[in-house]
Amino acid sequence: MADLSFDLAVTQAMAGELETYLQRDVLYWQMDAHGPYSHRFPRLTVGGLLLRLRRLNALRDRLTPAQNMDLDAVNRRFETVVGTWPAAYDRKLQAEIKARLDAWARYLAEDCADGRPACAEEYPSQAEVRTMLALLLEEAARVSRGDLAPLQSRLAALDGQLRRLFRPGPFIWNAALAPAYPPDRFWWLYLAVAR
Repeated sequence: MADLSFDLAVTQAMAGELETYLQRDVLYWQMDAHGPYSHRFPRLTVGGLLLRLRRLNALRDRLTPAQNMDLDAVNRRFETVVGTWPAAYDRKLQAEIKARLDAWARYLAEDCADGRPACAEEYPSQAEVRTMLALLLEEAARVSRGDLAPLQSRLAALDGQLRRLFRPGPFIWNAALAPAYPPDRFWWLYLAVAR
């Protein structure tokens, strides 16, 4: 999870297909681009793109000068496409927030019910959903005209459940990524299952 070169390649591919993605009626877009060794890149979503942009921009000091130039180009492309297709971008944001809230709620209700082992085992990957939700809601607050209060309230209620299930702990992802996710803002990345 700490391969910034791979993150940059994924982000470049996502930014390259973002305009087409915004014009299509699909939430999880299978990109045409292939990853290294013919492995497919993850599906394009606004949340996935925001997650990687956050990580890369926060950890710029670990990129080479050429990679920083590539990241600058991705940032410009992202802002250009969002500026060109604001209504379509807002629709994708709203749809993804709702879909990810549903997925997060299912995880907490099903996998974490009655202290199931899957809750702890799956938490690092599931916490990515919670992180995308934070970034999506932040982005929606920046660009959307929709009422975010119901979505924010639902997330706050789910966070209450999460706090009852987990206790403070060490950073759950690769330690190299921790500087991109400070604990005061991304507290759910610093949790362990309560015993």
